Amino acid sequence: MSAFKSKIRSLYDSDFIHSRNSKESAVFHSLEASVLELAQLHVTAENLKHEAKALKTWKTKEEGAIKSDSEVNAYHAKVNEYKAFISSNVSSKKNIVCTKAQDVLDEGKQYGHDVYEILKGAKIRVDRDLEHKMSVLPTRAEAVDICFVVDSTSSKHMAKFMDELRICIKSLVAWIRESCKHGEVRLALVTFKDFNKDWSRSKNQIEVVDFEAFDVDAPKVSNFEFALKNHHVSGGGDEAEDVLGGLEAAANLSWKAESKVLFLCCDAPCHGEKFHVPEVEDWWPDGVKHKGEDVGANAHNVLIQLQQDVGNGKHKHKLNHKHGVDFTFLKLNETTNVMVEEWNRITSGRPEGKVEEKEKVEKDKDKEKDKEKDKEKEKVETVAIEDNLETNAAALRLQNLKRAKDARRKVRRLKGEMVYVPAGFHKEKNEKDEKDEKDEADTGTEKKTNDADADADADADADADAEEGKFVKTITLEMPFLHDVLHIKLQEVLGRVISHTCGIANEAIAKISAKKVCFKPGGMMDDLADSAVDILKELSL
Repeated sequence: MSAFKSKIRSLYDSDFIHSRNSKESAVFHSLEASVLELAQLHVTAENLKHEAKALKTWKTKEEGAIKSDSEVNAYHAKVNEYKAFISSNVSSKKNIVCTKAQDVLDEGKQYGHDVYEILKGAKIRVDRDLEHKMSVLPTRAEAVDICFVVDSTSSKHMAKFMDELRICIKSLVAWIRESCKHGEVRLALVTFKDFNKDWSRSKNQIEVVDFEAFDVDAPKVSNFEFALKNHHVSGGGDEAEDVLGGLEAAANLSWKAESKVLFLCCDAPCHGEKFHVPEVEDWWPDGVKHKGEDVGANAHNVLIQLQQDVGNGKHKHKLNHKHGVDFTFLKLNETTNVMVEEWNRITSGRPEGKVEEKEKVEKDKDKEKDKEKDKEKEKVETVAIEDNLETNAAALRLQNLKRAKDARRKVRRLKGEMVYVPAGFHKEKNEKDEKDEKDEADTGTEKKTNDADADADADADADADAEEGKFVKTITLEMPFLHDVLHIKLQEVLGRVISHTCGIANEAIAKISAKKVCFKPGGMMDDLADSAVDILKELSL
């Protein structure tokens, strides 16, 4: 690439735009903002026009005469709405834009020799800024920051998890790169142990590998891989761990991507009796305190920071208004259930105590409904059994009649009254009866299997819906199958998060494209520049 092209492209990187905006006139910035607002109003007006056209389902007056009054009235109402919007909102904003262009001219800086040139310059500037946003949106949308927070106290479960994570991480990043051609994948790792019994921090209690770009083709081993490979689980006293300390370290990492994903994996809950059942050994049931002061991290502060605002501030004003992380807890056993429930209560803003009672009442109501459903099901099954008994009785009577008929035939044969009976008739009949019974049994088994599968799918969908509204989403990992399921589970989470962010980016690109129509040659901004002098004359009268 030539030096000239490189220089031109560098003009519209984010640093240059920030520097340019800081040096330019505030009056001209105000003009640019008003031009953007006018473009948005123009897009809204065009949408109203298209809605009106869609309501007009006739082409001639004769066809319109036979349409119902409701259809015709709906069309005219939409047309009147469009005209009112143009005459009030759009026209008034055009007047404001022209007035601000005159203010720029009166300021005396060299943005143009007259109002026409100033509006043309504002049009070009805003159009180029929109073009720049469109070009960087795919790269920003497909960038992803992934942080793993892992318990590193002595545990065969955690040692196995780290080994499996190290094995699957390259294939996971390769999968992301196939889906996201433009974005950067950055990885971070936080490992945590527990406090000493004298409230002092243990050696290597919190170890952090901050975000760095991960390249699957790089010959050099990344810091993330090196930390996973050389880290050894050790230590541990009571069962509860400094989980919040690990999350606090993760919240203070240099997050900046649009898609921010945090995975927490631990096999023990955090300190504090409200975060676990009484059977869990916890040296600090009131939280990690020394002489009445908190030594450990505060759960509320850490969780709210993770939910609402992480990073070093560079991600502000991006396309995704959510500045928190997507939090997934990788559950290894049942001891962490209370902790996750309490975290979700904190992040949802629900008060402690009363809500639990309300939930208990709702659960009791659900149980009563389930009991009623079971009773109805039993009634249906009872009727079905009775019907089946009647059917079996009828079949038995029919079978007895056939046997009697066969006996009479045998007697006639003995008397010399030969009646032709096909060879193998009784054998074929018995085989047919056995086949019918087998088919009936298989059908019943298949129906039960299908019902069980349907129930399992319904339960899975219900669980997914329940998890969707929670800040801390839970995925259960079964240790015997960890090698097979870890990559799949991580991929599902990342696919969901990245797809959501890319969807937001596509919507933003569509909105920008609609605005850019106003800045095409011969478009609305050119018309406004041509008529700006006349508009200003009318305003001065």
